[in-house]
Amino acid sequence: MTSHPLSETTGLRLRPMILLLTCISLSTVSCSPDQSTQPSAGAPTLSAGAAAYTVRDLGTLGGTRSTAYNINNGGIVVGSSATRAGTDHAFRWKNGVMTDLGTLGGSNSGATAINNLNVIVGWSQNRAGLDRAVRWMEGRTRNLGTLGGLHSRADDINGSGWIVGWSHTASGEQHAFLWKNGVMTDLGTLGGPMSVATGISGSGAVVGYSTKTAGFGATEYPFRWKDGVMRELPSLGGEFTRPNAINGRIVGEGEPEGGDGDFVHALIWDQEKLTDLGLFTGDRTRALDVNTEGVVVGHIDYQVPDCDDVDAFVWNQGEVIKLPSLGGQLSGATGINRQGSVVGFSETPIGFEYCVTNGEVHAALWTPN
Repeated sequence: MTSHPLSETTGLRLRPMILLLTCISLSTVSCSPDQSTQPSAGAPTLSAGAAAYTVRDLGTLGGTRSTAYNINNGGIVVGSSATRAGTDHAFRWKNGVMTDLGTLGGSNSGATAINNLNVIVGWSQNRAGLDRAVRWMEGRTRNLGTLGGLHSRADDINGSGWIVGWSHTASGEQHAFLWKNGVMTDLGTLGGPMSVATGISGSGAVVGYSTKTAGFGATEYPFRWKDGVMRELPSLGGEFTRPNAINGRIVGEGEPEGGDGDFVHALIWDQEKLTDLGLFTGDRTRALDVNTEGVVVGHIDYQVPDCDDVDAFVWNQGEVIKLPSLGGQLSGATGINRQGSVVGFSETPIGFEYCVTNGEVHAALWTPN
C-alpha cells in the first residue's frame, strides 16, 4: 500500500473528515539523487469516471465520518471510523458488514493496511493513551511495541507479514522501523533525527522519507531501504518529497523547488527515475497507492476562491479518471487492489451545502464497471 502516509491532507478544508485523516499519523514529517527529475509528460487526459466506476457508501461505526485506507485482492477493506461515542476506531469491512476492531484499551485506533492473508495493521491507543503499532490477525490484537520511546504506528504490511511504520526511540527521535518475526528493527535515517517508513514491497523493499538535519522545518527526503541499506531517491527540490506506497513502482508526492507550500505534485518513481505527474489542473495532487498493474490512485485539491473541492482520481498510463462522489464535494482515493477496485472517502449529500462543513464524509468503494 498506507499507507498512507496519511499524515497530510494538504490544503483541504478543516472538516470532520480532514480531522480524522490528520489524527491518523503523529509524524512530524518528513544520498544525493540518483538521477534528475523527469518532467511531466504533457497535460494528462482528463475524463469523468461516472460511467467507468460505481461508487458505494461503506457507512460508519455509528458516527458521521469514516475513511477506508486499503483493500486487498479479496475485496476486504480496512480503515477508521467515528463511533457513536465520538472516538475513532479501526474497522474491517467485508460483504457489506463493517466490523469494529477495537483498541488496546484506549479511546482510538486506526487500520492502515491489509495483506492478501487478511492480516491487518495500524495503530491503537493503550490504556495510558499512548499510540502503539498493532497487528490484527485471526481475531487477536497484538501490540508491536516501540523502539524504546512512547509512541509507534504501523503503516504497511507485505505478503510475508513484514510490517513497517515509525516509532519514537528512547532518545525521543522518530525513526522508521521494520517488524519481522516478532522483532522491531530501527531502519535509521538519512542523517537527521526523523524518518518514517510508509510502504513495503513483497520482496522487502521499504520506502519512506527522512530528514538529513535537525531543526524545525528540516527538508524531508525520499528513501528506499533494502537489506540494511537506506538509499536516497530523487526529489523535486522543495521542502518535502514523500513516497507513499511501493508495488513495483513507487508513488508519492512532493513540493517543487520554490513551491513555498502552494503546490504539491503527484510523483512516480520507476527504478531510479522520478516522473512528476503534475497537478492534473488542480493545486495540490497526491498519489497514495499503486497496484501490480501500475495503476495509481490519489486525490486532487482545487483551491477555489471561497473553499476547496477535492476529487478522487485513477491514473493509468497518462489518462486520469476523476471518480464519482457520494453526492458532496470531497472525495479522495487511498487504496487500490489488483482488480482495480478503489477505496477512500467521499462526502455524502447529507446536510450538504456548497462550501459549508455540514456534509458527512464516509468510507467509499469504487468498483470498475
